[in-house]
Amino acid sequence: MDGQPGGARPGRRPALRPTSTIVLAGGFITAANLAGVGDRYALGQVRLLLDERDVPATDGRTAFNSARQERSVVLAWTPQRPAHDLITGSAWQMGAVAAAFIGLAILMVRNTRRAARDLMEVHRAQGQFLANMSHEIRTPLNGVNALAQSLAESGLDPRRRQMAETIHGSG
Repeated sequence: MDGQPGGARPGRRPALRPTSTIVLAGGFITAANLAGVGDRYALGQVRLLLDERDVPATDGRTAFNSARQERSVVLAWTPQRPAHDLITGSAWQMGAVAAAFIGLAILMVRNTRRAARDLMEVHRAQGQFLANMSHEIRTPLNGVNALAQSLAESGLDPRRRQMAETIHGSG
């Protein structure tokens, strides 16, 4: 290549590759050691298996061969999924909040419909009232108008005749 680390060109930074280092010390594997690995790397259900086929597809795993290559050991763990745990742990609370919002929305729709019905009833009653009042006012005014016309045609002085014509013209 060109002599640069990772095959990089001069003036460019070498591409970083994700790596993970696991340091194992000599000694026996015990439950305490496995728990320590789980605590240190935030892994759930750390366990040792002899056959990699026993590890579910959703679990993490890494295989170790013995120094004599006689048998491999599989270190398996359940990945931590804090978002999933948070959602499943709060499903009842989220459901209760959603139900409260749905109930509130239903109540608001009912109240809005009731208010619209009441408004239409008030509008109808107002129209009926004004129609009745118009009739009640017009009936006596027709009499006043006829009387004003008769007065204007009678022998009144000019000032009073003008007043009677004004009353008749207003009706």
